Amino acid sequence: KTTDGSEPQRLTFFANGDARPQTIIPSPDQRTLAYSINDNGIWNVKLAALDGGSEKIISSSKDVIDNIAWHPNGKSLFFSLTIEGTLQIFESDLNGGDPIQRTNGDLNYLVHDVSANGSVLYGSTSETSDLWRVDTADATESIVANEVPSEFWPDISRNGSIAYQSVSHVDSPDSGWVKVVGPGPTPAIQCMSIASTSRR
Repeated sequence: KTTDGSEPQRLTFFANGDARPQTIIPSPDQRTLAYSINDNGIWNVKLAALDGGSEKIISSSKDVIDNIAWHPNGKSLFFSLTIEGTLQIFESDLNGGDPIQRTNGDLNYLVHDVSANGSVLYGSTSETSDLWRVDTADATESIVANEVPSEFWPDISRNGSIAYQSVSHVDSPDSGWVKVVGPGPTPAIQCMSIASTSRR
């Protein structure tokens, strides 16, 4: 049962039982699913209408496509695509055209979220899982968090603030902080501590 007592509704019907989407993300208006999937050796980003309409391929590659985020306006998708051995972030307009590469670095970059003004929040798969953002208007990149502790589960609020979980694997692997970075160039504020839990 769901929280309102109704029966769960199946939303996906993949034809091939072995097909397992890498990422599934609903659109801002909750009418469409975007997902990445390996179709017989080719990675595709697809759209599927929840009213049962036909699927649409947004982007394809022989290399892995991972992590998807919708622009809040619902008109474009961001995803991480492997280019020359590293994951870079691309944006695809749902109306067509070639994807636009938004990052260009030496690390693997995974898109996490997109703000209303098009600023993309992403993380690097470095030892400390640093957080970055890039402004799609002028390609300006800036660091959000590059502390010794690792940053997990980042999310952008409606006003542009960024919340994330900061965890130190060395000093206290089962505890940490929830931190918030304001929409401007402000330092992170510790909002909530995460108590250590015993391992069984």
